[in-house]
Amino acid sequence: MPTPLLEFRKYRLASGWLIFMYVVAPLLIALFAGMPLLWWLEKPMPLLTALYCLLPLGFALLLAYGLAEAIWGNITISQTGIVEVSMLGRRQLAWNEIKGYRISKNYLRLLPTDTRKQPVKIGLMTEDIERITAWVVSYYPNLTPPEAPESEAPTKPFASPAEQTSQVRQRTEAQQTARLLNQASCLVTAWLIFYPMPYTLAVMAGILLPLGAAVAQWLYPGQLRPDEPDDAPSPSLGVSLLLPSVGLFVRILLIDEAELVSVAAIQPWAYPVGGGFALLLVAGSWRHLVGKNRDSGQLIIILTAALLFGFSAPVAYNVAFDTSSPIYYKTRLIRKYINNDEFAGFTAVVEPWGSLRDSMLVHVSRVHYQQLHPGDSVRVRLMPGALGVAWFQDVE
Repeated sequence: MPTPLLEFRKYRLASGWLIFMYVVAPLLIALFAGMPLLWWLEKPMPLLTALYCLLPLGFALLLAYGLAEAIWGNITISQTGIVEVSMLGRRQLAWNEIKGYRISKNYLRLLPTDTRKQPVKIGLMTEDIERITAWVVSYYPNLTPPEAPESEAPTKPFASPAEQTSQVRQRTEAQQTARLLNQASCLVTAWLIFYPMPYTLAVMAGILLPLGAAVAQWLYPGQLRPDEPDDAPSPSLGVSLLLPSVGLFVRILLIDEAELVSVAAIQPWAYPVGGGFALLLVAGSWRHLVGKNRDSGQLIIILTAALLFGFSAPVAYNVAFDTSSPIYYKTRLIRKYINNDEFAGFTAVVEPWGSLRDSMLVHVSRVHYQQLHPGDSVRVRLMPGALGVAWFQDVE
């Protein structure tokens, strides 16, 4: 029976966080949700629009989910037990059904004696969380597993000494591999963005690292994962899966300002590459995606990684490994504007050249932008592309 020090009532998010969610979250949701609409009105490019829209829409959905949880989510403590109400459902445990608790970075979990029931999660940003935690600690045992050294990672029960040694060695190798891949991804991303020389080698490294992370999941099944939950014993592979693709995107499309004549032309490459990469990751992470302990957060990372890699890798390869001879065209500037929503925001609208029939948008440098006036000549370099997808650049 609960102590009288624990008040029987409904507990919600702490007042400070509640005010933040009520005031700031709606503004941020409107901002992130409005960005894709503005981008679409300005540049109706289906695939590229989807890439730009995914991130702000994801933030908007995440904030909307957080706001809904702040409004409807609560923990009810009564004479008979505890009830957790969230957007994902309702969980309830009687006091005599709780065998202990577990504390992680974000939650206080009350674990049931019946394995068929789900634990009750209490967020550490809940009001009066100190009092709730103190009561739980005084009445139930702590079942939080101790943080063991890598060499003492858990092994399969009833394993022979040789099997235990092999399991420990494999887990240690998996952790070292993940750290190595993550560190290499950070270095390669910085290499791509700040000084990509030799150019083709830097681009190839950016393409191969996410593939290496996917292969690592196959080499160490069940021990590496895209995300890093509170109780994960191994480092996350999310850095290796996401960061190099972001580096490729920034370098090729934003810094080097290589632009595809037709974004639709890259789709026959983008869809198979992104889809195949997603299937590879799902196949390597299936142990964490199905069953009682499934984690949907991994699926979000997998889909994001597949979308980034599916677009960035073919475009980067198409540009970096294009060894054909360029064709130079001269066209005229119609107008120019600064697009503050982009990293490379200096845009020139020019007349069509060659076989093109519509005006084109050309990204230019700040210096060239300041020198250009309507009617001025603009020189562009047209390349056929290593994958047969034509691309062009402004030539100052």
